[in-house]
Amino acid sequence: MSNLINYVKENKNKTFKEYPFNEIDAAIYTALSYIDFSGIITDKMTIKEAYDKTQDRFLLKSKDKFKEQNRALFKELASSNRFKDNVITSYKRLVNNYTQFGAITIVVPKHFKFIAFEGTEDELVGWEENFKMAYMYPIPAHEEAITYLKENIKPTDFVVYIGGHSKGGNLAMAAAMEANLFKRYQIDYVFNFDGPGFSKDLVDFKKLKKLEKKLLNYYPCESVVGMIFESLGKTKIIKSEAVKVYQHDIHSWLIKNNKFIEGELSLSSKKVHQKIDVLTKKYSKDEMKKFVNTFFFILYGAGYIYKSDLKKLSLEKMKNLLSETRSLNEDERNLLFNVFKTMIENTKEVNK
Repeated sequence: MSNLINYVKENKNKTFKEYPFNEIDAAIYTALSYIDFSGIITDKMTIKEAYDKTQDRFLLKSKDKFKEQNRALFKELASSNRFKDNVITSYKRLVNNYTQFGAITIVVPKHFKFIAFEGTEDELVGWEENFKMAYMYPIPAHEEAITYLKENIKPTDFVVYIGGHSKGGNLAMAAAMEANLFKRYQIDYVFNFDGPGFSKDLVDFKKLKKLEKKLLNYYPCESVVGMIFESLGKTKIIKSEAVKVYQHDIHSWLIKNNKFIEGELSLSSKKVHQKIDVLTKKYSKDEMKKFVNTFFFILYGAGYIYKSDLKKLSLEKMKNLLSETRSLNEDERNLLFNVFKTMIENTKEVNK
């Protein structure tokens, strides 16, 4: 079965006039948003020109499989007649104590503009923002996305697509939802690739409803991230060559021709959605805020900055740290411990 990289190889000589834009192209642009172009994109340049400038950065092999796949995809794009002359017109990456945000704008002359938002990277602050969605809207990354979209949809743009993978999908929906009437009209589709939805207690779903016909949601059969909160729009369930939570990797999604291969949402994925729904109803927003603040206070206090660092953290050590947290009762400690356990196990698997 084909994947994103094979799709580029198979269609490298087909122009967008010969082979129109499709959902696989959308997924490719969202994956490209994960490439760190800091210091590279200072003015308009083609994908080929950007690749030539970044080659020296990729001499060392990363232990992160997802990063390596994105780099391999980038290399194929740079040698593809379909993609190499696409123009990167804007790029932004911001990481500080409050947010992890990335976005890229790509123009295919005479065809369309694609604005892609980066999902959660390795920085823990990005993961903290994901958790904050349980009690806060907008989070700082939402505000950045709303501003970025406003600045990068021009009055002369006739065909505009927006998308993102993981948190990036949520940012794409939020940015489109908060755009003014004219810019919403300019947007043709919003692609959400396994990104979380929104809490109905925090977001005015009347705004999202106005975009419903333009919202396209894609979730793997064993989706976890995409099952968080609620969304609107058309939904496709995609088969993946990976197992369980690792299906979140968009490079594992199976493709035939110019479409993802459809499957059915698993029972375990449906249960995740139900459990999250129960948790959000059981705990108040103030309680959720306390959980999240405590969770990351412990991690930062223990000296962790990156999610990948958690592979060094034993469950026994985590249990001891939680037991010393006086602001939590036993049930709350158990809840946080199970979240830590999931993150640690996920991190160890990804870094094998």
